[in-house]
Amino acid sequence: MVENSGKASVIQHSKLQLKVINFFSKNPFPPRPENKLDLIPNCKVLLSLRTNQKNNYRQPNQTLMETQQLSPGKFGVNYGLILGVILVLISVIMYVTGMQLAGEQWPIYLFYLIFLITIFYAISQFKKKNGNFLKLGEAIKCGLIVGIISALVFGVYTLIFNYVIDPGFTAQMMEVQREKMMENPNMTEEMMDQSMKFMEMFSSPWVLIAFWLAMSAFFALIYSLIAGLIMKKEMNQY
Repeated sequence: MVENSGKASVIQHSKLQLKVINFFSKNPFPPRPENKLDLIPNCKVLLSLRTNQKNNYRQPNQTLMETQQLSPGKFGVNYGLILGVILVLISVIMYVTGMQLAGEQWPIYLFYLIFLITIFYAISQFKKKNGNFLKLGEAIKCGLIVGIISALVFGVYTLIFNYVIDPGFTAQMMEVQREKMMENPNMTEEMMDQSMKFMEMFSSPWVLIAFWLAMSAFFALIYSLIAGLIMKKEMNQY
């Protein structure tokens, strides 16, 4: 009886093991997730959306850093050099053709127009390179640099012309102007002397350079202020 009961318990235990094996063979354990985020439904989707939002918030700041690297002063140097070269070419043409000695003024008026156009164009190009953004201060700085650099280029040419190319040209020009004043019946001797003193004061190339530099800076300030008020567009940092 004892042996029969022992055999019966062994048989039952074996049958139980077979049932357990069959159950797990039909219902295996799910694979262990490689990433803990896989345990949370849609967690990866939410995380990717959050990352995209952070990137979108970061992009304006990156654009701001890139545009801040563009200096309006350095940008205006090239345009100032070009404008100065144009003025030198006009002066050379006037000297070679005799218009400067004859006192022709229309080439100077042409340069005034080119001066205005160059400043407006330089500021517009700076705005274009600056992500289509422009502050009033940047416009003024860019325009001032254009005017000052052009005046410095013309100043170098003035020194070379008066001390190397034709040192006696100023005295010759003053004599021509004196003869023209003498032909004017309304010009008295006293008025003629005052005019000649005024011309002698500006006969010095250093005085002429200082005067031209001041006038160029003044008109560059006015033109760049107007251009800045027209074209300004500040960046919204928020």
